[in-house]
Amino acid sequence: MAQSEDLIGIFEIAEMAGVTRAAVANWRNRFRDFPEPAAELRSGPVFHRAQVRRWLGKRRGGVARVIALTNLKRGVGTTTTAVGLAEVLAGDFRKKVLVIDLDPQCDTSLRLLGPERWRKVHDKGRTVARVIEDALDRSARKPIKPESLIVRGASPVADARSLDLLPSTLDLDDVLRRWERTPAGPDYRIEPTAVLARALAGVIDEYEYVIVDLPPDLGLLALNGLRLATGFVVPVSPDEMSSFGVGRIARGVGTFSAEIGETIRPLGLLQVRVGEGDPLPSKRRRRWRKDPIGWLETVVPEHGEPIPAPRKEPFDTCQERYGDGDLYQAILNLAEELRTDLEPTSKQEEPPEEPPEEPPGDDDAGADEVLEHGDD
Repeated sequence: MAQSEDLIGIFEIAEMAGVTRAAVANWRNRFRDFPEPAAELRSGPVFHRAQVRRWLGKRRGGVARVIALTNLKRGVGTTTTAVGLAEVLAGDFRKKVLVIDLDPQCDTSLRLLGPERWRKVHDKGRTVARVIEDALDRSARKPIKPESLIVRGASPVADARSLDLLPSTLDLDDVLRRWERTPAGPDYRIEPTAVLARALAGVIDEYEYVIVDLPPDLGLLALNGLRLATGFVVPVSPDEMSSFGVGRIARGVGTFSAEIGETIRPLGLLQVRVGEGDPLPSKRRRRWRKDPIGWLETVVPEHGEPIPAPRKEPFDTCQERYGDGDLYQAILNLAEELRTDLEPTSKQEEPPEEPPEEPPGDDDAGADEVLEHGDD
C-alpha cells in the first residue's frame, strides 16, 4: 500500500475541492472514472492523492494544472518559455502561478528575480535544494516547511504579482549527487522519484498553474518534476540538435508514466526562435506527423533583443516587459492554447454537478440521502 502521506479520505477530498462530503460521495456514485480506492478501511475508503488531484483538474478546474517544460538540449528557449508563460498567465489572465525551477543553471530563477535578489534568497537557503536535503536526512535538523521557501511576488511585472517561485541553486548538482548515492533500503521510506511530489503536495494546490522548468535530461531530478506534472511541453528551435531527443523524451516519459500509474500527457512540441523563411515547420511536421507528442499551434518567433532583466522599478505590464512585437503576442497565444486544452469549458465534457447542500445533522446521513435521490 502507498505511504499514509499519499492517501486521503472523503473529508480531505472535499476540503481539497471546496465542496461537501456529500458532493464527493455523489461523484463516486455518478462518475465511473472517479479514482478507485487504494483501500477500504473501517473508517471509510482512502484514495491516492495524485489520482484524485488529476481527476479534479480534468473535471472541475479546481486544482493546479502543472506544466513541465523539457528538452534534452540547452539553449532552445525553455527559460524564455517558462518565464513568459508564467508571467502572462499571472499578469494577463489573472491566474495564481507557481514556478518551480529544477535546473541547476538557475536561468529561470535569475530571469525572474535578477542576480541581487536571487543571491539574497540563495544565501538564506530558500531554494528547492532544501526540500530535497530535508527529505534525505530528517535527523540532521528540523525540516523546514516547503511553503516558507517560496518567493512570493517573484515577477518584476507589477501586473504579475500573483506569480511565486521556488528557486533553484547552483548547489543543486551537489545535492543531486548525494541523492543518487542514497540507498533505497527499508529506512529510506520515500520512493526516489516521489520526493518532491510528497514534499510539495500541500503547496501545489494553492495555485491554478504550476510551471516546472526541468533540467535537460531524464534523470532523478527531472523525473521528480515530471511526477508533479499534468502534462509536458517540449520547446524545439530550428537548430537540428534541439529536436534530436524528442523521440527519447516521448518514450522516456511514457515509460515513466506507466511505471508510476499516473498520466503525464504530452501537450505538444512548441516551435521557438523561428525566423522568417525558416524550414522548421514544414520539414519537422512531416517527420513527426505520427509522433505521439504532436504540435502546438503557437509559434514563438526569434527575438533580436534579449528580454529585459528585472530592474528597481517594476514593469507595469507583461507587454512592457516583452515589447509590442510578435514575441508578446506569441506568449499570449501559447497561454490561451494551453488554457483551452487544460481548463474545462462548456464545449468540453460537463463537470460534475454538485448536489444540494447537506441538511443539518450527521454528515453520513446527508451523503446517503444524496446518493439515494441524486441524478441517475
